[in-house]
Amino acid sequence: RRCRNLLKLRLVDLAGSDAHDLHDRPPGISEFCKAAEKLCSKNYAEAICFENAAKMFFFRSRDGINGR
Repeated sequence: RRCRNLLKLRLVDLAGSDAHDLHDRPPGISEFCKAAEKLCSKNYAEAICFENAAKMFFFRSRDGINGR
């Protein structure tokens, strides 16, 4: 319930998983993204599931150094 409320209030920036491997503890991110899309919108779900992480990892500062 808490996660749903955070999504509805659009207080989630990134979706992540504590999966260790694909067999014993698979990520399950796609299920989360589908649920987020139903609760919010497709654009918001895509942002928290994919786009925001990409922006964070591929950020380039003014001096051209990643992440600084």
